[in-house]
Amino acid sequence: MVYCVDYKKRVLEFWSKPGNTLRKTAEVFGLSTNTLSNWKRRLKETGNLENKKVES
Repeated sequence: MVYCVDYKKRVLEFWSKPGNTLRKTAEVFGLSTNTLSNWKRRLKETGNLENKKVES
């Protein structure tokens, strides 16, 4: 599934607030912990959350 950048930012902002764990964030938004970890890593490594371009 493809998520918009604004949605990803909102999810990561929620996760960054005190008391919100990775697991809690995943439950609240109905996402896997792996997806959240990937988003956080991508933001750290590339500075953005843009979706990867798929070449046809």
